[in-house]
Amino acid sequence: MYSSKEVTQINNGEGEHQPTLPANVSIEPWYSFRDMNLKLAGNAFQKDYYYISLYAADDRFKSSVTNIVKEKEYHITAKEKNRQYGAGLGYEKYWKDGSCTMLHTSFSRMVSQIDNVNGQESNEDNTLLTVLTDNRIQELGVKLQHNQNAGHFQKLKFGVEWKVYTNHLNRKHKELHVPTVFFNDHLMFDKLSIDAGIRADFLPRGSSFIQPRISARYAISEELTT
Repeated sequence: MYSSKEVTQINNGEGEHQPTLPANVSIEPWYSFRDMNLKLAGNAFQKDYYYISLYAADDRFKSSVTNIVKEKEYHITAKEKNRQYGAGLGYEKYWKDGSCTMLHTSFSRMVSQIDNVNGQESNEDNTLLTVLTDNRIQELGVKLQHNQNAGHFQKLKFGVEWKVYTNHLNRKHKELHVPTVFFNDHLMFDKLSIDAGIRADFLPRGSSFIQPRISARYAISEELTT
């Protein structure tokens, strides 16, 4: 919240700027944090599964600062406020052949408002030199995935996903859309299992990010795997 030079007097009241002066700063902080997390989950239509999840948090920081410069005492106050919101919704449909189709949606948002104190004017009003940063970050996602059994030793996973990232910094606004497709093949051979897959993220301006993946797991015993 404060610069590395702390809070300093940068104007002598007569319009003449002076070099940065050492400051004797005393800070009295105050902090508050509250959060809430709710989740509802259960079964519907025999094996089908659903869930609803909600989250919210609010934390605030305030500091009262006493600054002594040239035997003059100044009192200033700066604040920081952060709020977070989150929600998730999902449904999993189980079919008669043992396959499963899953739909998941998620939403999260963070709002941060900070007083960045750079100094203080030496005048009758003790004017603060501050820059208010108003930052808002948001993410919205939807994912559709299907799990299909291909025999007793193979399971296929494939689906699509779409995410929207939004950022507001003061008056600037940016938004990014990222669609994704993915495929994964899970093979099981007694104690050995192998996963091979590929994921493709399609970025703006026609670019894409391809991620091939492969992993293996071997169970030496019930307690030890590699």
